[in-house]
Amino acid sequence: MERRKASPEQLNMLLHFLEEDKELAIGKFTGLEGRIRQTNAWITITEKLNANSGFGSGAIKTPDKWQQAPTQSTGPTDDMCGADPSTSNMKWPSDSQHFTPADIEMSLGDGVVTDPDAGMGPNEVSSAPVTGKPLWKRGRPVRLVHDRLLNLEEERIRIEKQKLLEKKRCNNIRLKMEKDRLEIERQRNVLLEKLLVAVEAVAHR
Repeated sequence: MERRKASPEQLNMLLHFLEEDKELAIGKFTGLEGRIRQTNAWITITEKLNANSGFGSGAIKTPDKWQQAPTQSTGPTDDMCGADPSTSNMKWPSDSQHFTPADIEMSLGDGVVTDPDAGMGPNEVSSAPVTGKPLWKRGRPVRLVHDRLLNLEEERIRIEKQKLLEKKRCNNIRLKMEKDRLEIERQRNVLLEKLLVAVEAVAHR
């Protein structure tokens, strides 16, 4: 359920929490009361850190995982929901590789001889059609290439949008699951505190 890497903002928040609470940073808690205090503190910190996960830029972790975050730069392998679209097997050209109609026309124009009789001897007959208009200016080949590139780009944009929507949906699911788990843990600590009070009351009778 956890994402692989926490964002710099989340790590800064975590270090700030630990600097403010030295006992929590050291982890020296004894007895049931100390354990309850430690657990409640990490639940509160975890809620704040997970809420700052942003849109796919941060991590959603359990309290145990956040305790390991300062000394652990990488975490478990992401599950399918947490996979980064940038690691997909489908490769698309970068922005610098996208072609414009002007680039296509220049590329096609460089490879076409506008004078079909150029470089031929006086007794040779040209088989190319005689026309005053270069082949690359006739439009159809250029339009076909342009339409194909345009269709590919539209498909790439559609897939990227679909990935972003799926990523957002998965992120919301993970965040809700972790909130529910933390609420259960908080209720458990409340019951432990009540049990501790009851035991102390019986012991002092």
